[in-house]
Amino acid sequence: MLCHSACVLHLTSSHHVGCLLPHIITRRRGINLKDIGEIYKVRIGHDNSGKDPAWYLEEIRLENIDTCELFCLAVDSWIAENENGGNLWKEMPIARTNKAPLPVVVYEIYMYTGRKPGAETESNVLINLIGTKGDSGNRRLHQSQNNKVKFRRGQVDIFSIEAVSLGKLKKVLISHDGTGPGNGWFLESIVVKSEEEDGNQEVLFPCNQWLDEYQDDGRTERVLFAEGSYHAGGD
Repeated sequence: MLCHSACVLHLTSSHHVGCLLPHIITRRRGINLKDIGEIYKVRIGHDNSGKDPAWYLEEIRLENIDTCELFCLAVDSWIAENENGGNLWKEMPIARTNKAPLPVVVYEIYMYTGRKPGAETESNVLINLIGTKGDSGNRRLHQSQNNKVKFRRGQVDIFSIEAVSLGKLKKVLISHDGTGPGNGWFLESIVVKSEEEDGNQEVLFPCNQWLDEYQDDGRTERVLFAEGSYHAGGD
């Protein structure tokens, strides 16, 4: 399946992130990037644009031209709005020198919409989880696991995303793309739960603010910091 959407590839090292924005129109594409250090994960996705944006990705190959080192990352998965919960991003860990690859973790996200009049939204909501080992990148919360219509007034919606382990969660970046009257959103809080190798993690991110260009400070993007967390040791 050829993908005619704009594709983004992130290569994350312990130093920084390299970001590539090729337009994928063929099965194979070579891209050159300056050395960014030792890579520990790859994130790839697309913007779901174009007539037929669904994309089945078989494999990613990364080659260091100087050392001839080759990484082959099997994906074998759809990256499509109507597959795998609508997640348009995939992350894969890479084994580093003398280090095991980080695990891929499922993060369960509980979104608490407030009870104020007009608190609901029909906008596309994006979240970025940020921890001690990196971030998830902006992910669209596409399909609620427990409600047909998401982000209704007084409602709790559950979503899940997969990411290479982020370590201890510190903050989240939450935003939406709605503009104009009626597209704002009153967010009460976010709770993120995960099962890490060293135990379970449950973190509360309070908000209690509007994400609305016509309310409060007019912001539609907020940084929320962890207020409390629970971390149970492994067996």
